[in-house]
Amino acid sequence: MKHLKLLIIITLLISCKNNNDKYKTLDFDSFEIIVPYNWEQIEYAGIDSFAGKIAIGENDTIQFDLGWYSYDLTEEDFPIIIDKNDLEYILKTNSKIDTTQYVIVEDIKNVIYSDYSKVIVSYMDILI
Repeated sequence: MKHLKLLIIITLLISCKNNNDKYKTLDFDSFEIIVPYNWEQIEYAGIDSFAGKIAIGENDTIQFDLGWYSYDLTEEDFPIIIDKNDLEYILKTNSKIDTTQYVIVEDIKNVIYSDYSKVIVSYMDILI
């Protein structure tokens, strides 16, 4: 029984080991970010903005660029999505119209517009 208690205490101490050796904080002056220990901050200067890079492995990086003229991740060139009924109406009105700019779907009510986006934007929370 005494050995069992000792074994449980040792197991608890080992499992509660501090994970500070797995993560570190990168300081970019404007913000800090906690990252895996093997990620490295890369010095990078923007022309008219606050920019930086993080090496996340041998062959990949994360880049950020914050400023007045930085890309805002919005899409200005949405495709025109119409259903077959609208296409028929358009062609009746003007049979010579260029329809190559349209995305034609079976039923407009079932369209997921992000499926037709030219710019894919995703955000991810990194929980540690």
